[in-house]
Amino acid sequence: MSNAADTSRIFGRVDIDRVGDRLELYLLHENIQSARTFQNELQAAMKWLRQALTQELGCDLLYSGCDDVLFQIDTANYNHAGVESLRQQFAGRTGCTLSYGFGHTIREAVNNLRVAKLSGRDRAIGNAPVAVSLPLEHVTA
Repeated sequence: MSNAADTSRIFGRVDIDRVGDRLELYLLHENIQSARTFQNELQAAMKWLRQALTQELGCDLLYSGCDDVLFQIDTANYNHAGVESLRQQFAGRTGCTLSYGFGHTIREAVNNLRVAKLSGRDRAIGNAPVAVSLPLEHVTA
């Protein structure tokens, strides 16, 4: 059995940046109403993001949490410009940035999300060679 990654699909892991910090700051100031309002706005924005990923970009959702999503899409259908557009639209809706990690395995996507977070957030990073030309930042360990 080969250890080579299946290049026919791309996995993406998306996470909202600094949500916990913002909520914690509201709570430290005992501002429950602002925390509640912020959480409600984020949940509405996450619903929009899930719909946009599936309906506009054709992604299959594998997991969706409070502030993160894991998806997959066929490599041939991957649209990096579309992903970047969603990232910008999300920031406009919420004032929060998104970090993305991409790869041909879930592990690569998760690792690349971590690199995106450690590299300053608000970015998309992938290190998997893909079957089509993608403008992904290459990272080597």
